[in-house]
Formats: sequence, structure tokens, C-alpha cells
Amino acid sequence: MDSLPSPPIPNPPQEFSRGPDLSALRWKLFSLSTSTSEVMPMRRRRAVLPQGEAGLTVSLLEELGGANVYWSPAQLSKMDAGTITAAVETLGEVLDYSAEQLVVLREKAIQAWGPVSGLNESQVLQLGCVSQGFNLTELASLPFSSLDTLETLSRCSWTQPQREAVWRGFVERINETVGELGAVELVGLNQFICGLNTEETGQLNTDAFREAVQSVGEVQCPLAVTELLKQRAVAVFGETQGWTEARVNSLGNIMAGLSLSEFLSLRTSAFSFLSPTSVPLIPPDRLAALSTSQLKALGPDNAAMVTSAQWAVLGEAQRAALGNALGVAYDQVAYDRAEPTTNPPRNLPQLSGASMLGTLGVGVFMQPFLFLLLGFVL
Repeated sequence: MDSLPSPPIPNPPQEFSRGPDLSALRWKLFSLSTSTSEVMPMRRRRAVLPQGEAGLTVSLLEELGGANVYWSPAQLSKMDAGTITAAVETLGEVLDYSAEQLVVLREKAIQAWGPVSGLNESQVLQLGCVSQGFNLTELASLPFSSLDTLETLSRCSWTQPQREAVWRGFVERINETVGELGAVELVGLNQFICGLNTEETGQLNTDAFREAVQSVGEVQCPLAVTELLKQRAVAVFGETQGWTEARVNSLGNIMAGLSLSEFLSLRTSAFSFLSPTSVPLIPPDRLAALSTSQLKALGPDNAAMVTSAQWAVLGEAQRAALGNALGVAYDQVAYDRAEPTTNPPRNLPQLSGASMLGTLGVGVFMQPFLFLLLGFVL
């Protein structure tokens, strides 16, 4: 691989999770589907491959779906060309392959279809997230010019150099300048808009950017790119001190690119309208420059998204203000932040949407169905 992935966005405390973690269930289903235990019905064993043996079957790969992420690189290397050709769309839908798995899948794709230069757009679409295994030169030469294909690829976990390579190849193939891209194209770029450089972000069409800004603001780019998009937002919408609460909310993650002075210039009432996903993206030193009234104005949803690195640079009064925003005592917040795994807070307010009790209720309601599913698998 050409580079390591960008640092992941820190997760909020467990109490603020929007849904259950199903990875354990997915692993259990994978284990059951690839087991050769005598208790497994013969009708299933005929279609199942023991882990570590050659020749993964198409039917098994299609049955596993997202659980194909649990195959080891060694196991994936034993697929033949016919299998990967028949099951490539299923494999391409897996979002979280490791770098080692992608190396193997790249080799298998080239064995089946030849070099990247010989692929067609339909094959690129089928490859999906398997395309992450291609090197930067290969990514730039991927033969596609459709926004639909770009949208499919945008679901994958691309590194910043990969985003830049895909964007560079795409803009060359569509034979348009950045200034000619309309709102539909800007929305369709999704995370690949992070591949634009300084000159290109300055060339974004004003009307197109204005119309697409809410979708652009949902993307999480590296800070340097976010700052460029913020500069474009200032050019289109005016200086930050004049931004309304609605404008702040519509800009989403672009708000993380504000400079220290620009954050201080925002009206206090606007802080509760920040997108929760933008809060962890704010550099700690800029968050630490906020006044206690601004931190208090974040509200519970945004205050809950403050990361450990951000929390560490806050002063005593700022931590108290953040605790006030969360609706819990400062001492309790500090204690829970120091011991997040052994003493998780139980009285924090929930994110907008379902409460923790509601989530537990759904879990209890769904439990019989999960047992029924496992019974069917067994």
C-alpha cells in the first residue's frame, strides 16, 4: 500500500452510540458458515469450505457478504480466477479490508481480468472496494467517468493519497475544468472532493458550491483540505462573524477548518448548531481557545463528541463549562474521562433520536429474531 490510512475519527462515548455493534454477530455467523462440525446439517456442509483449504466457493462468499472480511490473506490467496470473477461484486461490497487482504485481492483481480489499463468501467464498478488494493498509478488510470461509479467507490475507506489519485484521474477523463463542475458533480464527488488542491478549491463554481455545500460538509477531509473548503465558504458566504445558526449547521464538517480567530468571532448561539461530526475534527488548540460560554453553548450532543486529546488541553473552568453542557457535574465528567473503560458514565444525556432505554428495548425486541436466525444457521 502507498500510505497508511488517515487517523480514524475518535468514537464518542459508548452511551452516545447510535446503534448496537454487530461485529461479534457477524464473526459468529462467519465461524458457523465456515465450520465443518458434525452438528452442521449435510445440506450446508456441501456448500461450505473449511478455513485454510483451497478453493473458496462462490456460494459461500455470496452467503457471507460483509463477513468475508474475516478471511485471512492466506485463505484469500487460494481463490482461483473463476471464483473471484463470479463473486467480485460481493467481495467489492466489503468496506473494511486490511492492507494485507487488499494486496492479495489486487493480485487476484489482475489474474482474472488482466492489468488495470485493460479494465472497463463495468469491471471497475464490480470491483468496488477491492480497488483500494491498486497502487496510486493504477488508481489514477482506472477507466471510468461516471458519477455512479464514483459514488460506489466513495463508500470505501480510502487514504488521502488514494483520494487524490482517483480524483486526478477522474477529472482528466471527464474533460472538464473544476470551475465547470455543477452542484450534482460536487455532490457526486463525495469524499473524493478531498483530493482537490489549493488552486482547484479556489476555482469551485460559486453557485454550484452554494447549492452543494450541505453535502460537501458531510465529508471528513484532512484538516488542510477542510481549511481550503472553509476558505471557499468564506468567499461564497462572507466572513464568519456574519454566519447565522442555519449557515453554521449547513456547513457541517467544513466548520472544523475555521481558524482560531474565526471560531472566536462566531456568535455564541451558533455553537449548538455545529454538526456533532465536526467537533472531533477541530484541532485541540483551537477548541482550547474557546471561552467558557462558547463551550457551554455546544450543548450535550456536541459536548459528548469532544475527544480525549481535546479534553486534555482544556483548563479547569473550560472543563466545568463542558460538563455543564453535558448536564453532569465536572468532577463526574473528569473521572469518567480518566477511566472510560472501568467506570463509564451512566447518566449522560442521549444524542437526538432514540434514548439508551429505547435502544435496549429494541435489542430485547430483536433478541428472539437473532436466536431464530442462529437456529436457522445451525
